[in-house]
Amino acid sequence: SDGTTAAGLATGGYAFASLITNPLGAATDTTNCLELSNFGFSICESSIIDSITVEIERGRSALGDNVTDVKIVLVNPNDLSESQNKANTSTSWPVADAVATYGGDNWGIAWTPEMISDPGFAVRIQARIDKPLGVGQARIDNVIVHVYCTLDGCPKDTTVNLNPLECSAVINYELDTCAFINCDAIQVAGLPPGSPFPIGTTINVFTI
Repeated sequence: SDGTTAAGLATGGYAFASLITNPLGAATDTTNCLELSNFGFSICESSIIDSITVEIERGRSALGDNVTDVKIVLVNPNDLSESQNKANTSTSWPVADAVATYGGDNWGIAWTPEMISDPGFAVRIQARIDKPLGVGQARIDNVIVHVYCTLDGCPKDTTVNLNPLECSAVINYELDTCAFINCDAIQVAGLPPGSPFPIGTTINVFTI
């Protein structure tokens, strides 16, 4: 049989891969990978990435066909390696387009905000088409990536070694203002940046 072609873009706005045999008959093949990137994320540098969820709206051509996942992975932009494979290989894609949700964890990678915001961060999708006759088709209409993170705009712990006879040290620190775009951080304890911090531990507390 002829293998499936690379995913094309139909006039209706969806990506598809078709399996055609000559002469017409039963066939099974695996599609090329569809890779989606350049999501345009802009995540605060101090954020902690908790989990990533991918929603894929997909469907197949006819009741007699069977289309299943082969690969649903995320691509690490730093080294182009693939994440854990979240493919559901036992459930057929529906005839009428429907959304399937994948992930909900870190996909086996310690993500950073820089990695998610990189244009090379991608979703890679591959499917298997089984068809009894005619033309089998796998199609994808929409892919949405949700990134869940904890905003941590507070400065990290700082330790300063004093010289002999010194009783304090001036310490400057900054809040990550990106984490407080829609609210104000008000200091309720500790010392403001640029203050002389005395010997011992000073705990700075902010409320938002």
